[in-house]
Amino acid sequence: SFKKIPLKSIFDIISLNKNYPESAKYPTTTKPLTIEALPTTEDLNYEPDYSIWNNFIEEFNEIPDTLSPENFIQTLDALLHKYTYCIPSSTIDEPDISLYDHLKTTAFLAIALYDFYSDHQNLQLPLKDEQKPFILLGGDISGIQDFIYDIPNKGAAKQLKGRSFYIHLITETIVRYILKEFNLLHLNVVYSSGGNFYLLLPNLKNVNDKINKINTIINQKLLEIHGTAIYLAMEYEEIAIAHLKQKSINKEVKTLSELWDYLISEKLTKAKNQRYLNLLKSDYDQFFEPQKNNYESNHHLERKLENLGKKLKSTEYVVFTNRKHPVIEDDYTFEIGLDIYAYLYDKFPTKISNAEIIKLNKTDFIKNIVNNNTYRFEFYGGNDYPTNTDGTIKTFEELAEGKNFDRLGVLRMDVDNLGKIFAEGFKENLRTFSRLTSLSRNLDLFFKGYLNTIWNKEDYKKDTYILYSGGDDLFVLGRWDKVIDFAYEVKQEFFKFTKSNEFGISGGISIEKPKYPIRRAAFNAGKIEGIAKDFCIEPNKTVNYTKPYKKNAFALFGVPLSWQSDFEKVLEIKNHLIEYQSKSVSHSFYNAIKMFYGLQEKQQKEQITESWRWLTAYYLQRAKERLSNKDVDFKYYIEDLKISIFADTYNIKTKKEPLNSNHTFLKLLAIAARWAELELKTMNN
Repeated sequence: SFKKIPLKSIFDIISLNKNYPESAKYPTTTKPLTIEALPTTEDLNYEPDYSIWNNFIEEFNEIPDTLSPENFIQTLDALLHKYTYCIPSSTIDEPDISLYDHLKTTAFLAIALYDFYSDHQNLQLPLKDEQKPFILLGGDISGIQDFIYDIPNKGAAKQLKGRSFYIHLITETIVRYILKEFNLLHLNVVYSSGGNFYLLLPNLKNVNDKINKINTIINQKLLEIHGTAIYLAMEYEEIAIAHLKQKSINKEVKTLSELWDYLISEKLTKAKNQRYLNLLKSDYDQFFEPQKNNYESNHHLERKLENLGKKLKSTEYVVFTNRKHPVIEDDYTFEIGLDIYAYLYDKFPTKISNAEIIKLNKTDFIKNIVNNNTYRFEFYGGNDYPTNTDGTIKTFEELAEGKNFDRLGVLRMDVDNLGKIFAEGFKENLRTFSRLTSLSRNLDLFFKGYLNTIWNKEDYKKDTYILYSGGDDLFVLGRWDKVIDFAYEVKQEFFKFTKSNEFGISGGISIEKPKYPIRRAAFNAGKIEGIAKDFCIEPNKTVNYTKPYKKNAFALFGVPLSWQSDFEKVLEIKNHLIEYQSKSVSHSFYNAIKMFYGLQEKQQKEQITESWRWLTAYYLQRAKERLSNKDVDFKYYIEDLKISIFADTYNIKTKKEPLNSNHTFLKLLAIAARWAELELKTMNN
């Protein structure tokens, strides 16, 4: 009977108010890992299909026994990821940890523990609870946003994608360099995405000096190539045996999640505010001497980044190697001086050996293996983008193009309260490495993997592109109306995936002219996203309203709309207005609605006579009287609008329900009218 118990969703056992569920609820489907579909089901009686193990055996037998032990282990790790991410590690207790997360966690702890033992002589076994054999090393690359967005708008579309992927390559290069210096494998990567990484390392005797030296070398190389634009902050926390057992040590933080949160919120933040501390100690003068103009090298880098952006669309494989390729020209070689080189291939590289070959966004990575390499797969959000018929990347002007209204939508979204979820989301006795890494891996599957599948729909892939997606956030730009639709679909799919009220996702869109500086547009989008993050439903508006009460909103035209109670109402009304446009609605109707809302807001704020009430009533009645008998549907609709406006309810067509909103109905109607008006202009109506 234990074989009939499926893996349960990691999201099910999370709570932010410490009202932890007794057990996980929703099963994970047993299918080989892919970005084409999420492994979720609402069938609570789902029984796993472990015949996928036969597929694992079949692919395992394709791995040649000529691989070195290191390459074999890392290739096997990727294969286990593909097939055992959906199998429970145990069904005796709560089946919420996958076999893959259990195996990987056990492996990286064992490797680090072995190195700790080897470095410390005469250790008494077993280790005591207070002994600290591990460290969690965190890295955070700062300056990313300025580096990506600080470019002229002319040709920006060509460079943005390349710059975003270049940050990815820098992050992965740094991770590989640190692992090489510690003589470790990729297994010890706990998390790596979006310029951030966490590694589980042995707590060697000289670990502090070693990390400081590594950090100094990396930042010196970054300084030589990028000046002070890009900087790596690194810090670490020691992990005791007690931390693995969820025990306290001398009133210290007692859980891994609290330790991880302290590393991020305190130590790494402090390190980012003390840039170049080690370099200033060792070579103070270099920061205060006149800097020569590196126009030629900067121009060369810009050309490389533009080439990277162009090549990314056709890239199927990324290769990391410790040797420079003798044939590939420098414009297509990416490195930062750490003797680790990255190359992009549009087909399987048959002549490469002693390298790491990564297949992008596809998990059929084991076939035709002939040389001694590590073979893996990796998800990356947004390696594809819209092009013209001649294959060139669409410019911002081409992306924004409408019939009578050209605007670029710049979208930023991310998961709400993720730091708190990692620190407090699990019961104390469940705050283990395997669960924390499982949560990270699942979020990565959605944002790095499945988001590509959402984007690949016809409605999006011609008019938008994903600049970045990974970890828990995304940045998308394109034609403004398509970007809003994309944001809404991301929200819907995210909630289908988590099936949890503990997870909100907030976002904001900045709608700009296509020639508006992209750096400013990105800043504006971040500011508007912040408006959504500040949203909180008022206590008296929570009838039929479920958690989360804070955040979980989308800011449109600078107004925070709750995903739960506002956005779908505004969307529905917008669609109604567009539907009636061909029959009855004039542009003066939109202007009148916006004007009456302006009056309402002003008069209610100043607490003066609310003339907006009778002016609105009179206007709607006259609008209804002017309609002919063939417009009977719209007459009824105007009557619904009147009831909804003056009763502040949602009384539209067949729906009769409380408004449950911080906003008045007239405000929501005004937003819908603005949206409909701009969409009609975009569609040339």
